[in-house]
Amino acid sequence: MTDKDISEIPSGMYCYSGTPCGDDPNYELCPYWSAREDKPEQENGYCSFLERGDWSVEGLSLLWDQVKECRVKPGIEEIIFFLDFDGVINSDESYDKSERNNLTFIQGMSGVCCGISNWGETKKFVQENCICPELVGNMRSLFDKYPDAHFVVSSNWGRRWSLEKIKEILEPFLPVERLDITPKKLSSSKIHEIPFWLFDHFGDSRKWREKLEKENHKVIIIDDVNYGFDFGSFFKIDGRVGLTKKNLEEIDKYITARD
Repeated sequence: MTDKDISEIPSGMYCYSGTPCGDDPNYELCPYWSAREDKPEQENGYCSFLERGDWSVEGLSLLWDQVKECRVKPGIEEIIFFLDFDGVINSDESYDKSERNNLTFIQGMSGVCCGISNWGETKKFVQENCICPELVGNMRSLFDKYPDAHFVVSSNWGRRWSLEKIKEILEPFLPVERLDITPKKLSSSKIHEIPFWLFDHFGDSRKWREKLEKENHKVIIIDDVNYGFDFGSFFKIDGRVGLTKKNLEEIDKYITARD
């Protein structure tokens, strides 16, 4: 084995090929994986390709369970994230906290709400036009962890602004060159707009559901409202607190789960 030779790494989400239980002749453990005897159980996985172990990773790491952290040859056809923003990268809590002055307000929106007489409406208007650095940082970690994934804006921001304007707003926080957007059609909602994007992406409006079921695609919908999605995997975000590290762990578990 040559130094850092990725050809030695098995395809798929795990640090092995074949089946680890029984006498599978195709079972082969990744030569970069090992378990450290000096570390606690469920924190003792080590990858010499990355030169790090479970104990040194901030957040969830499943190397101990032989789930890849390297993302080399993942074996998933495509990972597609559909992203909401209101209630995800801003929230009731982030606005109500005393550190709300750290929020980034979009287009000076904090100064244009004086024409709204009701404070509840004013608060909602301001809250939905701001970005919480901590919450958008959590979203950024998805971009960093899944560099080959698609990230598609499915937020109502797409009704307020063009994709170009959304990219301008989010450029200080996210790698916006990787953003796409669901098509906005008259009288349509997210329950229709996300399939519209999938129609266009997979090139066959009649078979996109079949493709999702039979091919190893991961479609992940991140939103604080469930619109009745009957496809993909929906992760409901508590709009009172926004996208949390616990949400990220749940998403990561889904992506790396054994079928």
